[in-house]
Amino acid sequence: MTAETMATNATTTNAKSSGMTVTNNLSDASITNRNATRTIATKEINANQEHTHTQHIDVATNNSSDTDKNISTTTTNDQQNQTKMSSPVLCTEIEGTALVHAYNDDDSYPKTAPAFVPLSTLVRGLKNPSKNDTAAVCNYHCNIHFPHFMQEIIRCFSFGRSRPDLTPVLLVQRHQWSRFLLNPTALKEKSRFIYGIVEGLKQAIGLQIVKTYDGASVTMQTFLEKDHIVSPYSMRSRQDAIELRDIFVHMMTNQSSSSSSPSNLLKKEKKGHDQNKDESLQITFINRGDQKRSILNADGILTTLQEAFPQHQVVLQYFEDSSFEEQIELYSQSDVVIAPHGAQLTGIMFMPPCGAVLELFPHLYHTPYFFSSLANISGLVHASWYVSIDSEVPLPNSLDIHTRLNSTMNNICPTLNR
Repeated sequence: MTAETMATNATTTNAKSSGMTVTNNLSDASITNRNATRTIATKEINANQEHTHTQHIDVATNNSSDTDKNISTTTTNDQQNQTKMSSPVLCTEIEGTALVHAYNDDDSYPKTAPAFVPLSTLVRGLKNPSKNDTAAVCNYHCNIHFPHFMQEIIRCFSFGRSRPDLTPVLLVQRHQWSRFLLNPTALKEKSRFIYGIVEGLKQAIGLQIVKTYDGASVTMQTFLEKDHIVSPYSMRSRQDAIELRDIFVHMMTNQSSSSSSPSNLLKKEKKGHDQNKDESLQITFINRGDQKRSILNADGILTTLQEAFPQHQVVLQYFEDSSFEEQIELYSQSDVVIAPHGAQLTGIMFMPPCGAVLELFPHLYHTPYFFSSLANISGLVHASWYVSIDSEVPLPNSLDIHTRLNSTMNNICPTLNR
């Protein structure tokens, strides 16, 4: 499936809360075989462990010779405008399994919980609200980690939009969370991304964050993923998701409209690019630079994408030093996003509707329903690629928690010839 096809299919596919289908094609383009040096490393897992088998382990080789190679990188951060340097990385290129597409009509994969749910499912006490209510109160119960924070926030946003007459309130009772969410300075130091969302919602919809609140008859339900009542990311409607996206995209546009920064210059380039939307797409390849669930052969993939899609703009981005605003801006300009599983994919909610996302998973770690549900409510096509020596995609929950936790930071080395 080409990048154009992934993006185009999104305009004709109604994402539904159903099964998942499997396809083998990633690109119709012919990719030239590269005579790259490859190393194969294997590791025998201790026979006393619960799961015993031989697995390939990706190995990053630090090369201190003069063969260091530039990775072509596009970024909106002043400090990152210089070319990012990377030593050549030798790793075992893995074909991986077929691509898995979530939320299609095919029944070949088990059903998942719905992404769009009635407000009565999200909210407690909706049938008998008090006439004295002045607030739409959401109970916050997640840790301070961007993807899980947004799971709570988007549900609360749906609730608040359903009752515009009430003040949106985030009730954070536990000290381990309130000490950050009630302290902007501490929150910004802990997570500049959550800080950006909180401050943006305070400004846009008057969100209040409190530790105690008495008298609310209508409050937000709390859900655990294991309950399978709603999908990991769920809202009342796609319109709510679009409104939430627009708040931040428009906020970033207003902030940079009078600026001559590189960020604003990139926006101007994109504006011209949008006028030729049918002819040119922006394909954004995001990698993690900390060697934890990183794509080891990122430079090779970047070259492959640029050669396969010369008519499109292909950029490689590392987010470690990017601001919240820069990430939103980049996502809002991206038609196709390719990235390993990780917190950075929370930003797909800021992509334009009808875009496409390809999420890569390492060996023994596969959770395709998490960000696919965010893609679904955002109007995006989502496909996952399990880059493993295993011949089949694992069924949901077939990898036990012990195996997944031990494998969560496995690096990824996908084949360049797919």
